[in-house]
Amino acid sequence: MTSNIVDFPQTSEVDQQFLELERQQDLINQQRASIMERTDTQLTPAQEAELKFLKQQVDMWQDKVHEKNAMPNAQNNLWVAREELTRYVSELRSWGKSI
Repeated sequence: MTSNIVDFPQTSEVDQQFLELERQQDLINQQRASIMERTDTQLTPAQEAELKFLKQQVDMWQDKVHEKNAMPNAQNNLWVAREELTRYVSELRSWGKSI
């Protein structure tokens, strides 16, 4: 009767590494959430600095796009800068930060 029983498969080393990476990613997300979920809605100095930097990047590339001899990739860099700023602001707002 025991011949019908199939042994439970063992996880390989690659599977174990993948599971460990998933566990670490979950831990990182939990730590990130705990940092971002402060009771106040004010930006931290680091968040303010990053927001200021991203805004400066958008301003700089807008100026470069409208120069007489604009760089060939200026339009693409402006698009990237705007996308990064939009993503960052959306992320901060999703955490309840007032911008």
